[in-house]
Amino acid sequence: MTLSENPKLGGWMGHTIFRGRRVELEIDAEMWGVGPQKAAESALEALELRWSEIDRALLGHLLKLYNESWADPSQGFPTLADPHFLEKLSLSTVAIGQGAIILYFADGNLFAGHTVSVTLLSDQEPTAMIEG
Repeated sequence: MTLSENPKLGGWMGHTIFRGRRVELEIDAEMWGVGPQKAAESALEALELRWSEIDRALLGHLLKLYNESWADPSQGFPTLADPHFLEKLSLSTVAIGQGAIILYFADGNLFAGHTVSVTLLSDQEPTAMIEG
């Protein structure tokens, strides 16, 4: 894991390998009391423990949205089953703040390049959405 201070935005940024892929890390300045390394390590542990919940959040609303509104087999965008949908999404960034972790996924051209995000709060089920 590599982290460095981000004087322009505050906090820290860096990268690590998570689930076999390089992932960017953004750690909010409010995490100074915990420290960036510890905040990142704790967040990555929580993500690993709750990954099945993250998958469920992605499959819950977004798979249905894709298949009903974005899929167009005549244009090369077939409807997808669970595993194929998840394979298309690629975790790119983990943003870590006080009480929240937000995951940003590249959409694999499912949603015309829109970012897919999952917000993970410590005491709630994750929520998934399309951004931008």
